[in-house]
Amino acid sequence: MSTTLSESERNDIDAQLSYENVTKIIGDLHESEDESEDYTYFDRVHEMVLSVEEKKLYEICLGTGGPGYHLNVQVNGSGNLADIEKMSYTYLDWFYRKEIPIEKGTEEWKVWEEFAANFVEEWVL
Repeated sequence: MSTTLSESERNDIDAQLSYENVTKIIGDLHESEDESEDYTYFDRVHEMVLSVEEKKLYEICLGTGGPGYHLNVQVNGSGNLADIEKMSYTYLDWFYRKEIPIEKGTEEWKVWEEFAANFVEEWVL
């Protein structure tokens, strides 16, 4: 009797294998003593990264897969001058993604803003 995997099961397996492979590569890199004056640990680490982006966007995961849903909070400023510029709710089903903007000044905004204040590092004590 043969068991056929669904596409989502294959995707999960591929994701896990990718994670394990990259974790091993990075672990081996940390442990490597193979370094020369011209090719250092720093060179190897920076060579493997395609980009690094800094954003003040908090993605608060409220549920994963089947479906997943997140609150996205974009913050401007820092410290006690920080404020939430925009928020959205993202619904993620396997092949469907819907981002629902939360309009500033609405009752929904107030509900989510109070919730987000528990996780936005500028405001967490």
